Amino acid sequence: MPMRHALNNELSEKQLVQLAQRGDKQAFARLYEAHKRRVYAICLRITRDTAEAEDCVQEAFLQCYLRLSTFRGEAALSTWLYRLTVNVVLMRLRAAHNKPVSLDTSGTQEDSGESAILNVCPVDDLQLTGAIDRIALRRALHKLPPGYRTIFLLHWVARSATRNRNFTRHACDFADFCGGR
Repeated sequence: MPMRHALNNELSEKQLVQLAQRGDKQAFARLYEAHKRRVYAICLRITRDTAEAEDCVQEAFLQCYLRLSTFRGEAALSTWLYRLTVNVVLMRLRAAHNKPVSLDTSGTQEDSGESAILNVCPVDDLQLTGAIDRIALRRALHKLPPGYRTIFLLHWVARSATRNRNFTRHACDFADFCGGR
């Protein structure tokens, strides 16, 4: 049963999560307000489409609401929520079979509006940032014609051979990653 009380500004995020887990809608609304911009920035960065990003934000917070009881509090809520958000976006993209687009923001005229919102809320989760970088790299590699992709792969292997003794294992991993083998 939801708790009937006025949420004051002194409640910590941990306390808000605990209240929301017990069904307090005001507490969940406060959590939503605290995280909605970053969740939107993640969605927009991956989808590059404002309407799709807005849909993904709604889906991410719906999933957050439905699964908040599984949040154990071992990490920050933001880490859990941002991982959930990336998973929601990736599942939507897989289901819709959207064609891949580059996540690169080169600073061109057409990127300027989106670049501003993407950089307002940078992602501090290194694992999440790495996942976004891998998505961007995979998309860029698949846009290359097969011959160019092979040249890039050979250049990467040769460069790795001079810098890393375990380059063969890394080269095979990379080839699998970009579809080179």
